[in-house]
Parts: sequence; C-alpha cells; structure tokens
Amino acid sequence: MIIGAGLTAAAEVLAGVGFAFTMLARLGLIMASRSKALVISVINATPRGEVRLDTAGRIIAELTKHHEAAVTPQDLGPRMAGMVARLDRLLGVNIVPAEVALAYRPVPGGGLPAVGAVIPGLWMAVMHSGVTLAPVVAEPLAQQGMGSAADPLLAPFGLKRFRG
Repeated sequence: MIIGAGLTAAAEVLAGVGFAFTMLARLGLIMASRSKALVISVINATPRGEVRLDTAGRIIAELTKHHEAAVTPQDLGPRMAGMVARLDRLLGVNIVPAEVALAYRPVPGGGLPAVGAVIPGLWMAVMHSGVTLAPVVAEPLAQQGMGSAADPLLAPFGLKRFRG
C-alpha cells in the first residue's frame, strides 16, 4: 500500500507574497490490481470513476470522482471493496488489489487552474488536470517567462485574480 498526503505548498508560497489563494482538499484514491491476463482497450469512465489497464497488465481503478469533496481516508476500505466487487462482476475475473495510492489533488480554490508570475523570476502553474493541461499551459507560460506578452489563453487563469 502506498499512502501519500499533503497539499502542494502553492497556498503558502502565494500567501507569502500577498495573494489570497487557497487549495481545495480533494482526496484522490487509486487502486492497482495484480497483473491479469486481460485486455481493456479503452479507458472506461463512469460516474463512479475510471478503469483502465496499464502497460504492466494491472487494472487501475480511480476510486474517487474528479473533484469529489466528501471523501475521507476512512472511505478507503468500503470504496475499494465496492469497486473490486463491481469489476469482478463486470470483467468476470477475481480482482486482487496490490497497491492503493491516496493523495490530495492539486485543486486551486474555485476549481480552476492558477497560472502566472508570482514575483519576478518565479512562475507557477497549479491545476488538477496537470497531465492534460501541461502541453497547453507550459509553452505560453515559458514564453512569458522569457519576456513575451501574456497569452490571452491563460488570462482567465491568471494569478492576479487572487490579489487581495
């Protein structure tokens, strides 16, 4: 079992230079099974979470929804048992959990990404969907860091909205 906890230090860093920035406490809970001789060729997204197969042949199941607020560490056992039972029925195999990862997702207050200059020479991008949004955010943010004008694409997510 792998357990990680703690929010990013974004709120503390920004508060230290005058921003009124908060992070939402949103637990992410993911289960990985032992390897199985199964093929799941798509990511199965349901109202209860996502299920996919990784390159090692393990079933990866998200046990908490995207920005679900009411999840606590005590939900780990019941949620995992429920997901395993549903997967057993759906896939017709006996799923054996091997690892569980529990961590706080980096979700800025308000739920939207927070991107931009903190102080001269320090740039920040805080967002839950970092894997998906990184290619979209990284280039214009890097260009700003090199002296280019602000990209209008990033304007709605700028840090100035957190200025007191």
